Amino acid sequence: MVPAGEVDRAQRLWRRLGDDHLFNGKALAAAFRGALLHTLATDGLALPPTPKRWVAHCNGTHVTFRYTDGKTGERRTRTLPGEDFVWLLLQHALPKGFRRAVPDSG
Repeated sequence: MVPAGEVDRAQRLWRRLGDDHLFNGKALAAAFRGALLHTLATDGLALPPTPKRWVAHCNGTHVTFRYTDGKTGERRTRTLPGEDFVWLLLQHALPKGFRRAVPDSG
């Protein structure tokens, strides 16, 4: 693993990135989202529709994410160990063959 930098091939030298992060956070979030959803679909699990913009910050062993509180409608931030984050996310996945009932909006 190489921290916070990249190889500049044109100048043939190591270039330190402007911040203290190894990867661009938005690109990492998009890659994580794609890999997770692909794995769930491959295993026959389906999540409800997810937002296109999905950002989760990984801080060592923890994940920080924002969500909307279903009771109050407030936007909140929560930090959990990675295992607890995945467990919380998988509680919304239905087993293969099950269908989610969507209330009629009319």
